[in-house]
Amino acid sequence: MMTGDPRQRNAQWRLLEAGRFDVGIITYDVLRLDLEAADGRVPALDLLIADEVQRIKNPTTKTARAMRQLTANRRWGLTGTPLENHIGELATILGFLDRRATFDPLDDAARDKHVERMMLRRRRTEVLDDLPDLISNVVYVTMGPTQRAAYEKAEREGIAELRGAELTIPNVLALITRLKQICNAVGPHSAKLEWTTEYVETAAAEGDKLLVVSQFVETLAMIEPKLEEHGALKYVGSLTQPQRDRQIKAFETQDVHKVMLLSLKAGGVGLNLQAANHVIHFDSWWNPAVQDQATARAHRLGQAKDVFVNMLVATDTIEERIQQILSDKRELFDRVVDDFSVEGLSQPLTQQEIYSLVGLDDALTGG
Repeated sequence: MMTGDPRQRNAQWRLLEAGRFDVGIITYDVLRLDLEAADGRVPALDLLIADEVQRIKNPTTKTARAMRQLTANRRWGLTGTPLENHIGELATILGFLDRRATFDPLDDAARDKHVERMMLRRRRTEVLDDLPDLISNVVYVTMGPTQRAAYEKAEREGIAELRGAELTIPNVLALITRLKQICNAVGPHSAKLEWTTEYVETAAAEGDKLLVVSQFVETLAMIEPKLEEHGALKYVGSLTQPQRDRQIKAFETQDVHKVMLLSLKAGGVGLNLQAANHVIHFDSWWNPAVQDQATARAHRLGQAKDVFVNMLVATDTIEERIQQILSDKRELFDRVVDDFSVEGLSQPLTQQEIYSLVGLDDALTGG
């Protein structure tokens, strides 16, 4: 493991180049720092294995540029989400793994040829016959009067503001995010939190542990005191690596901690949390594959119990409309990865689809 201060890591790179050891393990962030310090001068590799290779799906990021500096005879990529938003991401990953795989993402024949040649799909159910069942459920909750009034006011005023200004996708997405946050809570008022506290009470009484996942750190901060009696721990991006390790160890080994609150981005990959057999998605993300990654923290090798997944959706809100988008996204992911076919689904959300979430699609047609 290539760790320590920069001087120690520099010595480890030299030992690797001299053949003193055969395998070096390093994080993306540390690799990027080392390459910057070395001006890209690192030894050629026989084999480069990129775990969570979707980290380089955007070719303009510093991480992606750093990875492209590495020279290797063979490259492998491991990921549960080779496609998160659009086909171009998959094309970038395949092009990194094999420079011969350069193609127009919209060229069905070329894309399918490279995917079939390069991608090996492993399903947990195929390699782990004894993996417990995964039971998923969409839970529709009804907001109370205060939360409902706040939501309707924000939606009404937000749409009016958008109609009176320059209509752009970032502005529409900002409104959608604000509405989703209201669906989670308005001050102390939260239909989702009421449902969650009751569910946690029942599951904890049966000796089970739970993961509660949200894309909003503020939402996790709101939930935390309400689940304090169950020893709730929090895993978010602002934690240092030692702090993250302590949180995971405490959750996995100490019975007093029944709940782990996970930021979707921080807790979506690279964690083993088999102590939990319940997952509550407090709010939804654009791509169900990203949520599946968070669910997989519990539903993985070593899990002894069936895993119960609940997706919370506030009725008669933006969340119900997003739920349909998620279904379409799942169809996109399944068709690309399983069938090598994305006819009619090769583009991300269109401008009209985004605007339609808040009833503004007529603005594109002058209605």
